Amino acid sequence: MKFERAGHSSSGRALKQQYAALTAAQPFNMPRKRLRTTNNRSYSVADLRQACEEVLTHGRTTRSVALQFKIPRITLKRYVDKCREKNNLDINFCPNNEHLLAFSPVEELLLKKYLEHASNIHYGLSSKQARILAYEFAVVNGKTIKESWSREAMAGKE
Repeated sequence: MKFERAGHSSSGRALKQQYAALTAAQPFNMPRKRLRTTNNRSYSVADLRQACEEVLTHGRTTRSVALQFKIPRITLKRYVDKCREKNNLDINFCPNNEHLLAFSPVEELLLKKYLEHASNIHYGLSSKQARILAYEFAVVNGKTIKESWSREAMAGKE
């Protein structure tokens, strides 16, 4: 679809209609969303809890329950062993991946507020500049960071 110049056999309304048709045909790209490349942790906490209950109360094997709920057998066995050790199902079924986080929630909030403030005073940073800032923030605060951060001297996209 070609746009016609204003004043050359086309009114402003026609141009607006052409623009609306063109933009409606092209999807709007939302911000980046991470695509899963593995099936790791593709089950819910409720499924894991229910699977442990099946093994402990109904006496089923971990192998058959793991196949039914699509949970890795070793993972299910580890949680069943934890439940047997404590003699109840009141254990934490959520993964503990806090050691993988670069910043604490407070530090992340500080960084977020700084970026919002910079944007509000019309000194917004590009995504690359924000990633460099996050890397420098981690280095100054003595955080353990990923090797890729050190190699590229900037934080990852997530």
